[in-house]
Amino acid sequence: MIDLRAIQYALAVAKHRGFRKAAEALLLTQPTLTRTIQDLEEALGTKIFDRGKREVKPTPLGQIFLARAEEILQSASDLKREIDLARGLEIGHLEIGSGIAPAELHMGTAVGRLSQRHPHLKITIEVNDFVALAHLLQSGRIELFVAETSEVEWAPDVLVTPLLVLKAYIFCRQGHPLLARLPNLTLPEVLAYPLVMTRLPRRGMDSIAATCGFQKHPDWFQKLPVIKCDYAKIGKDTVARSNAVAFILLPMIERELRSGEFVLLPVDFPELKTHWGIVQMRNRTLSPAAEVFITLLQEVDAEICRTEQELQKAFVPLSATASPQE
Repeated sequence: MIDLRAIQYALAVAKHRGFRKAAEALLLTQPTLTRTIQDLEEALGTKIFDRGKREVKPTPLGQIFLARAEEILQSASDLKREIDLARGLEIGHLEIGSGIAPAELHMGTAVGRLSQRHPHLKITIEVNDFVALAHLLQSGRIELFVAETSEVEWAPDVLVTPLLVLKAYIFCRQGHPLLARLPNLTLPEVLAYPLVMTRLPRRGMDSIAATCGFQKHPDWFQKLPVIKCDYAKIGKDTVARSNAVAFILLPMIERELRSGEFVLLPVDFPELKTHWGIVQMRNRTLSPAAEVFITLLQEVDAEICRTEQELQKAFVPLSATASPQE
């Protein structure tokens, strides 16, 4: 049986009129290319190239082979595309959902990689709160969604695949008055400034209350100068242009940390962590496009967690050191 890869290699040798240049173009070693062409000639029972000192030329039978080789590769490519079309990876339509924070951190990169692989695939991303996303999933309008999953008692027909855990930290701009109080900065001093907060699950609010000693004051949230905002970009801009402080996931401010624009404060909220997951219906078969998307999303998730670990080592104050990835 003739390997399609060997056919591709033979066409490269003919195009470049030599093994060395063809090997460079194919990112192969010359011995590997030479051995592959020799195996091809053995399978065909004839030489397809005459090796000269200065260049390589096709033999008469080699010319016949190379003329058909282009057709063979094109037919193979067409066949693969037809299969992809049948599987919905080329001209299908993927409809997925996301909570706001995962949309800002994960979805752009994962969807971009999916689109790069399958540029004719139509993709719709619904960014919304959990209740709306769950309704869209159950009604079949989206195949899956990514969101905070810690506060829901899941029905048996729902499958949740956890993503890796990220930890939230509190930060301010470079030059903030709080930095003059280091290393003796206290939590009450931090909370005296406007606090930018996204919508947090109940366990997140409880973590803040426990850290701040507010458990006996159920109205504590109303007494703080809080700026409610669901979008990290708005929160970052607010912090950069004021004396507000904010909670954030480290990968969301990687550039600003490395440039010195933002500084992490030595205040630790141990339980303020993400519990994100990929949510789908257990007994509903995913499309091939959705399966590929999940694989890419998990790759992106692992990369983001590695980035978090690097940033923790470089920028997290010792008094606010996070526990390792769970």
